[in-house]
Amino acid sequence: RNSVWLVHTARRDGSILEPRALAQVRLVELELTRWAAEGRDGQPHCEEWRPPLPGGLPAGEQQPCECESVDSVVNYLWPAVEEGESAENRSLVFDVRRPAGLTPTDEKCAEPHFDRNETEGVVEWLARRHRTGFFSRQLLADLGLAPPPRGLAKRDLVALRSKLTLRGMNSEDWRDLAGLLARLSQQYPLIRTYYGGGTSLLYGELMASLSHDLWLLLLACALVGGYMRLYFRCARMAALATAQLLLSFPLLYWCVCVLGGVQKLSAFSAASLWVVVGVSADNMFVYCDTWAQSDKLRCRGEPLSLAARLRWTCRQALPPLLAADLTTAFSLLINCSSAIPAVFQFGLCGGVLILINLALALTYLPPLLVLREQGAFGLHREPLPEPQRAAQARRLRDLHACWFASRRAVLCGFAASLLLLAPLALSLQYGFDDTFTFAPDPTMQAVIDRARGGPNGSALFPSDRMMSERRSRALRVKNDQTLAVGFLPPDPPPGPP
Repeated sequence: RNSVWLVHTARRDGSILEPRALAQVRLVELELTRWAAEGRDGQPHCEEWRPPLPGGLPAGEQQPCECESVDSVVNYLWPAVEEGESAENRSLVFDVRRPAGLTPTDEKCAEPHFDRNETEGVVEWLARRHRTGFFSRQLLADLGLAPPPRGLAKRDLVALRSKLTLRGMNSEDWRDLAGLLARLSQQYPLIRTYYGGGTSLLYGELMASLSHDLWLLLLACALVGGYMRLYFRCARMAALATAQLLLSFPLLYWCVCVLGGVQKLSAFSAASLWVVVGVSADNMFVYCDTWAQSDKLRCRGEPLSLAARLRWTCRQALPPLLAADLTTAFSLLINCSSAIPAVFQFGLCGGVLILINLALALTYLPPLLVLREQGAFGLHREPLPEPQRAAQARRLRDLHACWFASRRAVLCGFAASLLLLAPLALSLQYGFDDTFTFAPDPTMQAVIDRARGGPNGSALFPSDRMMSERRSRALRVKNDQTLAVGFLPPDPPPGPP
């Protein structure tokens, strides 16, 4: 069994006990309950319980299981009516099973069937039953149901707490749940939902974030491809050159996991992909510029052959590429001496990926340039006429002359900025390393940590043992007058529950 904690607060200056805010809290928790009930491959992820039917069941029959809902205060605001064999056996069951006209498609115009006074009456009724774990200490103090909390400032959250209990979860389920929670936490305009759980949910958030960020990596490759389209003036050549970046990723996995024997890669190692994309694109531009210069070479007044141009291009481009890529790869591979596995894999993947792209730049890119030279990729735009090229060169010279004339002011401004920023860049501030845990929202994590705290002076909520009982002992009221007239059931008689 795994628990996921939810903390609901009102946005802006509203109150979380306003009916429309509570209606949105209910929609959030209903969607989570539906997700848990659907499960994966027919296996629900929610805790199941068998509600006892009034009058029992015929011999040999078993009451079917139902999905346990989120343990929340809204269970006491939307009770379900269960019909028995007679009117005296009707029951109120507080487990969020009655739709009450609210669905996720009409939450903007839906209003619950109670007002603020009735909501506060529910809070008072729960306080008399010593079930105050749903409400923050500040909220109880504001309603006059508890003394002002010690150790908490007045600005502390006025919030509701809920708990979702799950079972049978795997890594894919946690990733799906993390994506759902991230969407629900920002979806509704009146409430803000904080969420947190164990390390499994944290890893699910990480995988969901990486799945999103990998699309950003593809976007970066697409932007590089767009620039190459302008650079080569040939769409096919640009697409094939960009494919070199994508080709290096499976080669990296083969080198590290097959040859290197690394069984599992940490998420932190994926950060090296963003570093290498820019460096690898620079390799292609250097090699292509050198190839373009080889077109101007002459031997006895005749242009060089393609083979001679390739040899010359390799001799000219290889030294600077080796110097740049080997130093970059070494600066990454030095992290392999770290005792932290994530840092070790970050350096290993980054260094190996740099070397793979260098090898591809020397083996994959030259045939593309030769094919382009022979017209294999179709017609491409002719070079600019000489007058336009001369005009461009003249504008560049004028810009360079302007910067050179102002070199003293530029250098002084640069030196002043460096002196001002150096203390901040070299300072180490405690707490910044918390982001190394990949918590997507440090504020959310801080709220959840306080929500899960014990019933001491600095805790945001009272003890969680004061929340609802298990659904197998769900609150039932067999009072026909309550069903017809009153909203709140009466206090239970003294004695054991």
